[in-house]
Amino acid sequence: MKENKDSMDFTFESYKKILLELKRDFIFKNFDDYSEKGAVYLRHDVDVFPENITAISDIEMECDIRSTFFVLFDSEFYNVLTPRILKILSTVAQNGFAIGLHIDASQFHSLEELMLDIIRKYEYFRNYIPLQRIVSFHRPMKELFTNIIIPGFINTYEDRFFRTIRYYSDSNRRAFYEVLKPDVNLDSSRSIQLVTHPFWWDVENLDLQSLAFRLETMHRRRLEESLASNIALYNGFFGQENRRPR
Repeated sequence: MKENKDSMDFTFESYKKILLELKRDFIFKNFDDYSEKGAVYLRHDVDVFPENITAISDIEMECDIRSTFFVLFDSEFYNVLTPRILKILSTVAQNGFAIGLHIDASQFHSLEELMLDIIRKYEYFRNYIPLQRIVSFHRPMKELFTNIIIPGFINTYEDRFFRTIRYYSDSNRRAFYEVLKPDVNLDSSRSIQLVTHPFWWDVENLDLQSLAFRLETMHRRRLEESLASNIALYNGFFGQENRRPR
């Protein structure tokens, strides 16, 4: 069945309904508890918008579900080590969620370089974040779809998670549930890995322009707050008269 990127509702309400429907037939498990039958491995790749981690995790707690958030340590959109992001990650970890490494594989020319980077990032960032030894990849190269085993880590693209069980993703805003639901109706036993990106989801079903504007607005607000708190001349500067016209 062909996926239609425009036909699915990417609201928090819709997300909760999807989780509750899946929960009727499956048990949500962590990646270190593997089963080919009856499990959902729920993964969130935080490429862009860590602010939505809280909203997504709150919905899942309402459903008595836990998942894994994969953070991108060299993202151009957020800094993992800012107090604000550290607090978000600390809170979800305390609430029973797992935190893994989201690695931008496009930066590396060999698997050896990639694996070394995984070890280095884990050893450094685990001093600040309660990381687990679980890895997902951002923009993965083809070689990573060939059952690569990373010593000491769980790779979410290992065959057991990517081929043996079913794999669905909202990457590029795919209407994944239009494919997942009929598949589950035909076979409610074979396990699933479900990948979402928090950036796509919101209270309302936002179009691409609105999603970009939400991101721009948030970054501008953070910039103004940072300037005002670090440079005395900007304290109280950002009134309506000093905001950039649109």
